[in-house]
Amino acid sequence: MNLPERSYEIQMLYGMADPIKDALVNLGQRVRVYTPYGQLLPGMAYLVRRLLENTANTSFLRASFAEHVSEEKLLMNPANGKVEDSLRESGPARAERVLHFQNEPLADFSRADKRQAIQDALATVKRQFGQTYPLVINARKIATADTIDSINPSHQREIVGKCVKATKQDAQHAIEAAMPRS
Repeated sequence: MNLPERSYEIQMLYGMADPIKDALVNLGQRVRVYTPYGQLLPGMAYLVRRLLENTANTSFLRASFAEHVSEEKLLMNPANGKVEDSLRESGPARAERVLHFQNEPLADFSRADKRQAIQDALATVKRQFGQTYPLVINARKIATADTIDSINPSHQREIVGKCVKATKQDAQHAIEAAMPRS
């Protein structure tokens, strides 16, 4: 488009495709790394869309970085056949990964009932905040006076839960319980 150098910038989501960001910067491109900020529900909807894009079977990023698909296959003309077919792996490793992975069902957060359902779910979880969680060793719950607070990173005055601190003796009992019996 004959744009002057540095008259545009490339924007990329924080935590995604870091090798591409580094390569662009090394090529002298202006790269803005951004992270969503704002109200909870619109932010969640945005992140869900990005996750769906980047974990989809036809995702360029997933295919290039996680699947190590060749440039030739990634750049092939989609009119010559289904792109998804060109990205499919074969063999036991692929079969094993497919057997253990399942996408969450899609949720349309533009619908009031879906937004209400997520708000209800979050409220249910929030009512459980502040509970104390015991150690569990050999299927036995162990409570101690000392706990470690688990803090909500978004609201650092909010305690999500309290985890019981293990003693050296507790750790030794856990190791003994994990040892194979002969």
